[in-house]
Amino acid sequence: MWATLLLILALAFRTDAGCSPHWCSQHGLCSGPGDDAYCICEYGFAGSDCTRRLCPKGVNPLNPITHKTITMKTSSAKEKLQGTLTVSFLSEEFTMSASAISANELATLFSSMKNLDTVEVSRGDVDDNLGTTYTITFVKWPTIPYENNLFSHDGSPSLASFSCNTTLVQEAFSPKCEFKNVVQTGSLYEACSGKGVCDEQRGKGTCDPGW
Repeated sequence: MWATLLLILALAFRTDAGCSPHWCSQHGLCSGPGDDAYCICEYGFAGSDCTRRLCPKGVNPLNPITHKTITMKTSSAKEKLQGTLTVSFLSEEFTMSASAISANELATLFSSMKNLDTVEVSRGDVDDNLGTTYTITFVKWPTIPYENNLFSHDGSPSLASFSCNTTLVQEAFSPKCEFKNVVQTGSLYEACSGKGVCDEQRGKGTCDPGW
């Protein structure tokens, strides 16, 4: 949501010195007034002036495959969890029930994010306050990356890339929603799956011979 607010603010300040003379190359918006303003590129573009077109990304098929895996634990010190949680990954977010939902429901919510593709979820036991622990495995990232100069990752996004807002949780005392790493490092998610050269002017890759 805050990324959307940045874009709205940028619309009001398109004539700022910090973004001239390139004006984000018509593929982004300026963050605000002053010499320290910067470009917020459209998704699919990167670079300080938004001139770099992003190529399709994937993992090198010759390397061992590992999947970034985290847990998300919901809990309440007292009373049952009610209301909703807002879960975010980089620029995308969804809203879910604060009380435990099924693993399939959570997998569907994560997979609906534009910056994710295939996500698998398992769920532990549900406690008396309707809290639980979800194990979330990121099986596949999008081939066409939903990334820009501010939001991107290499297949191993940090825990800081994930957040969970408990503001709209009701009834429960001291509700928590916490992330932890299970598998910290996933396979490298890179342009052309590491088997080609990216033409950043066109956003298209040229595969290595044999690929």
